[in-house]
Amino acid sequence: MRIARSLWSNAENVKKIECQVSKICYDAACKEHPETGLAAKFSSYYCAALAVLEGKAGNDLFGDECLANDKYRQCMKKVKITLNPLLTESQANISIYLNNGKCCSYHVDHPLGDPCNPLDDQSLEIKARDLLGVKYTPKQIAEIIKTIWNFESVKNLEEFSNLFRK
Repeated sequence: MRIARSLWSNAENVKKIECQVSKICYDAACKEHPETGLAAKFSSYYCAALAVLEGKAGNDLFGDECLANDKYRQCMKKVKITLNPLLTESQANISIYLNNGKCCSYHVDHPLGDPCNPLDDQSLEIKARDLLGVKYTPKQIAEIIKTIWNFESVKNLEEFSNLFRK
């Protein structure tokens, strides 16, 4: 059953979140209590909370200050991750149980960004801008992205690599 995301974008409406994951995900990304923003990137608990509350997991949501945010911490307590050995390494099953008795369940064969489920060009550019924004100015980012979209016109790699040295 598909439930409007607005019903579960508030942690108070969520009773529990159950995630069944593959062995590779379970072994690599099941830090239940991450201590830093970097560790949160390897926490299915934190990522599930972000998915429910924000509907995304942008770079700006993995800072130490975000991890300390009570709304994410409270939502993480509602997450239960279990290993499902029948799932392939890119699969997952997610169920979000609401306090009103409704449940929203999803089966993921390939997460967004996987080669079998690639980002569209607009989403890829948004992600690149987000990641590049940590180090580069908006003007530099625009130049980098323009060059990447027109990469076949780059005369030599030094011209390209110089964009990252500014």
